[in-house]
Amino acid sequence: MKNSVRIVFVLLVAVCLFQPTLAYCGDDGTEFIGKWTSNPGTQDVGADIKHQGDLFVVSLPWFVGGVGLVGTYKNGNLTLGGDMTMVIKYNKERDSISSDMFGEMKRIR
Repeated sequence: MKNSVRIVFVLLVAVCLFQPTLAYCGDDGTEFIGKWTSNPGTQDVGADIKHQGDLFVVSLPWFVGGVGLVGTYKNGNLTLGGDMTMVIKYNKERDSISSDMFGEMKRIR
């Protein structure tokens, strides 16, 4: 009995420790979250993407006064709606995002 309790405890601790990592690795759009720049090597923010519930808020400081555009994650892309539609794609190999509107942006580290 003591061994089974120990095993359950160890498994519970392991799940608790690795849960944040597993959540980040999921296919839920978390790869888009962060600050992005079209000028690599600088800290010039071209896009700032945040996750709020099921929605993503994309702030583009250079577009419409930096208003946050709301979008959803579907089929590996962020789709922003409203009066116009913009699709943002993520490139894992380059750790970059791109769209027809702004071209490619690299993650700010």
